Amino acid sequence: EYFPYEKEFPWVYQALQSFDVHFWEPGTEQTVFQHPRFRFSTPICFEDVFPYLVRGFVQKGADLIINISNDYWSLTPVEGRQHATHALLRAVENRRPLLRATASGWTLYADPYGRILASLPPYEEGALLVEVTLPGYWKRGEGFGGFLGIRQGRPSGIGADRAEQQSSLIQSLQQGASGSREGRGSPTDRKERQGSLNPSFQKETLGSPADSGERPGGLNSSPQRGAETLYTRYGDWFPLFCGAVVLLLMGMSFRRRNPSEQELHFP
Repeated sequence: EYFPYEKEFPWVYQALQSFDVHFWEPGTEQTVFQHPRFRFSTPICFEDVFPYLVRGFVQKGADLIINISNDYWSLTPVEGRQHATHALLRAVENRRPLLRATASGWTLYADPYGRILASLPPYEEGALLVEVTLPGYWKRGEGFGGFLGIRQGRPSGIGADRAEQQSSLIQSLQQGASGSREGRGSPTDRKERQGSLNPSFQKETLGSPADSGERPGGLNSSPQRGAETLYTRYGDWFPLFCGAVVLLLMGMSFRRRNPSEQELHFP
């Protein structure tokens, strides 16, 4: 994706171009995209590993984090799982919901507390359709199911027409996915899921589903729009300051336990 030493090693740069590698230049600003009902930013691939990058998006007003990643480099699910775990930390740090669409990795939807509400397993073709709840007053609206999914349960009453439209959307996506595989045969392990949970990833990463219910401290209440966590507001200096204080206290304690030679008295 990006080779930073084009001038120093031009022959390596030319060799990589023969593999049809698309090179990109580093950006100079962080973009927040404006939707009629919300604002979002899109950290690309392993950019979700760096806390300060996602923090910058949220500081500029992003209500939602949408990460797109190509984890095809991971030969086992372990690497992809580690990458997804880093992305979950970005949601927790900034109290923003996370949508993650990957190629061969962990596609998932997590709430602002890092709880995985829906996911797809790696190395399987499928469509994940979810309804995302945004912080604050967005929660009182209808959501934006038309943007990335549907309500898992079928609503009744005046919501029936909306449910039919959403079901039609699912069928269209599923037909499109299957149509792209025509001529090559449909894989036997292909699964279509609609807002389904991936128990193995959720259990190993966050504990059992029962653990993600009511929690002390009001974790189930959505944060207000514009609310900032300590990390979003102050960045890395706060944990660095705490670490420095701990090291200082440890040094003082060690010095007290090891008196100097002048303080030693021999009979």
